[in-house]
This record gives sequence, C-alpha cells and structure tokens, in this order.
Amino acid sequence: MNTMGLSFKSIFYLVLFLILSCATVDKKNQYRGELKRHINVRFAFSVLVPKDFRQKFSTNGDGIILISSKDENVEIRASGGYNALFHTFEEEVLYRLEGEKLLSRVEFDVRNKKTNHLIKGIKLISEDDEQRLFQAIFFYNKIVYSIWCRAPKKEFKFYQKLFENVAESIHFLEPSA
Repeated sequence: MNTMGLSFKSIFYLVLFLILSCATVDKKNQYRGELKRHINVRFAFSVLVPKDFRQKFSTNGDGIILISSKDENVEIRASGGYNALFHTFEEEVLYRLEGEKLLSRVEFDVRNKKTNHLIKGIKLISEDDEQRLFQAIFFYNKIVYSIWCRAPKKEFKFYQKLFENVAESIHFLEPSA
C-alpha cells in the first residue's frame, strides 16, 4: 500500500513538473519587449511598436520601418498609401501575396475609436523559401493601410504574437485639414 502511494505521488509530481515546464517555455518563447505608440501624421494612423527595434522613416512620410536590434532579418513595417491601382480589397490582398505561399488568412475588424465604425481587416501569414511573413491590410477613407512583418521561419513563432499585437493596435485618426 505504501509503495502505491509513493508511485502515485511520484507520478503526480512528474505530471505537475511537466505542466509547469510547458507553461514556462511558452512564456519564454514569445517576444516580451515594451511597446510605444507611433503616430503617422500623413496617413492619420497610429500603431504600437517595439521600443527596442531600430527605427527608419520613409522619406515620403508614408510609414515606419522597424528592425530588430537582435536580428536584422526581423522587420516590421507600418504604412499607409493611396489606392492608386484602384484595387478592390480582394485584389489588394492577392497583390500583396504575389510569389508567396499562403498559410493562413483571417478576417477581423478594428473599431475606429472616434467614429465607432468597424473597419474590415485581414491577417495573412505566408512564406517564401527563407522567411515567414505576417500582413494585416485595411481599407479606410480610400487609403490602404498595411502592417507587414517578417522573420526567419525558425524564429517566426517567437515574434508572431508581437506582429499580431502591432496589427490589432492600429488606431485610425481623423486627417488634419
């Protein structure tokens, strides 16, 4: 009887250890850096971006490029642009996927905080030979907004939640007159 108690107790502690180990690994395998809000005045939007990424600004003011200080192959771009090709939403999505293998496509909405309107968005995960890409695309007030992120395939899972958080943090501001 005493032997069965030890055996059960040993199994219990082993299972508990495994569960706690998995929970710890999960938290360690995600980007946990601080975020700050970046405002793009030209296209009237803002997003949360990682503080520890190097920032480069486009010369025409359409967006920001962020490069990981730990790995230059990890990049986030947030930009706005006029729909100069007059694409429908679906045509824009297909245009952005050109030459890449689509792995995931999820539609989602973001609420405009000022007008309370829902703005249709789409999240895409795709890949090419060396990297995985995360994109979020929005159409609002005749402007195409894009969050474009990339990481090497082996590291993508580590950054995926960060990429999603950046996309979901977008705020559409009213353009200045």
